[in-house]
Amino acid sequence: MKLPKTYLVQMRNAERYLWWKPILALLLALLFYCVLAFVMPFAVWRLTGIDLLGILPAEAGGPSLQSLNGSLDGIDPFTLGILCGSIICMLPCIGLSFKICGLGGLRGLSSVEGHLRWKRIGRLFLPMLAVFVLGTAIEMAATSFFDGMPTFQLPSTELLLVILILVPLQSLTEEYVFRGALMQVLGSWIPVAIIPVVLQALLFMMCHGYNLYGLISTGLYGIIAGIIVLQTGGLEAAISIHAANNVAAFLAAALIQGTNALASDATPQDLAIGFAIQLAAYAVAYRISKKRGWLAADSPKKAKHFRQS
Repeated sequence: MKLPKTYLVQMRNAERYLWWKPILALLLALLFYCVLAFVMPFAVWRLTGIDLLGILPAEAGGPSLQSLNGSLDGIDPFTLGILCGSIICMLPCIGLSFKICGLGGLRGLSSVEGHLRWKRIGRLFLPMLAVFVLGTAIEMAATSFFDGMPTFQLPSTELLLVILILVPLQSLTEEYVFRGALMQVLGSWIPVAIIPVVLQALLFMMCHGYNLYGLISTGLYGIIAGIIVLQTGGLEAAISIHAANNVAAFLAAALIQGTNALASDATPQDLAIGFAIQLAAYAVAYRISKKRGWLAADSPKKAKHFRQS
C-alpha cells in the first residue's frame, strides 16, 4: 500500500525549515506544558478552593493514567474532567511552539489545506460513533451470554457533559500531538512513510498505562490512525474515529456497572474485538472519504500556510 506523503513532509517543505527546528519546537511545547501543569492547579484552587494536588494520586512521576484507573472505573466526572483537561492543555502548547519556530502551528498540523476541515468531521463522526456503539453492543451481548445481564445505571448530567464535551476535545488533542506534531516531525527526517507511522504509534502506545493487550490495541489504533491521516491529508478522519471510540467507551462505562472505560485489564478477546471494530471504523471512514473525493494525492507544491508562518 503506497501512502501519500504530502501531509507527512509538508513541514520539511517549509521555507523556514531547518532540521533542528522540530526538536526546538517539541522542547518549547514541553516547557509550555510544564508551566501550565504548574499554574493550572493553583488557578483552580484560587477560583474554586479545590486542591487538585491533594486529590490526585501522588506518585514519583506525578499522576498517571494507570494511577487514575481506579477512579475512572467508577466514572467520577471530576476525575475524568481533570484527566481530559490535563491532556487538552497540550493543544495550545503544541500550536504555539510550532508557530514560534516557523513550522506552521496548528494550521500546518491540521491538514494539507492549512486548516481543520470541520465539515469532514461533521460527516464522519456520526458514522464512526455508530460503528463503535454497535461494536460495543455486540461485545456486551457476547459477554452477557456467558456472564449474565449487566446492571444498568443512570449517569449524572455532569458526567454526560464531560463525556460529550471534554472527551472529544481530549481525543482531538491526542491526534494533534501524535498523528500531527510527532508524525510530521519524524516525516521531516525520514523519507519512508510507514516508518514515521509506526514510530508515532509506538510512542502513542508507550504513553498509555495499560496492560499488554491494551497496549497492543492502542499501538494498532495508532498505526490505523496514521495511515488514514496520510490517505486523507489531514487529521479529520482520525479525530472522528478517536473521539467516537472514546465517547462510546466512556458512555458504556457510565451506563453499565462494572464496565472498564480503560484497557488496563484488557484480555486477548478484548484485543481481537477491539481491533476488528477499529478496522471496521477505518473501512467506513476510507469509503466515505473516497466517495466524497477526500483522498489526498502526492503534491510537490509547498503549502501556503507554511510560507506565511
